[in-house]
Amino acid sequence: MDIDQILCKRQVVLRAIITEDTKLDIALELQRGIEATRQQLAQINAIIKEQKEKNQKIDLKPLEEELKKAAIQEHVLKERLEEVKGLKTGDVYTTGLIDGYSQMKKGDDIREKLGTVEITTKDYRIEEMKVSMPTKAAPKAKPATTLR
Repeated sequence: MDIDQILCKRQVVLRAIITEDTKLDIALELQRGIEATRQQLAQINAIIKEQKEKNQKIDLKPLEEELKKAAIQEHVLKERLEEVKGLKTGDVYTTGLIDGYSQMKKGDDIREKLGTVEITTKDYRIEEMKVSMPTKAAPKAKPATTLR
């Protein structure tokens, strides 16, 4: 069966031009993430402590792995918060990634259709949308050689 077009998923990078309001919003969001991660760490530590006190014979490795992941997440969020605190009005900051979709049909440039889309906002209003395509050109075809 031959089809004329398909819908494909691709990544969309969200960027914000920093204003005082967006800087405050991003910082508050990161603070909430840090607090939620700290609560998660406290809960996991409490479960581990309880299991050890009860001397139960359960495997604590999955909980310890979750503890490590949460600690790494907290560290990353703290680093991002410090980065945001240092931003100046007019700076561009990557706020995240989302999935986007692209309609493709025969004849389309696949690099353009599947390239990373970047959306830049200012005070949550879209300022710019663009597709990032590789800058490297395709290799040139080599002349055919003949064997004698």
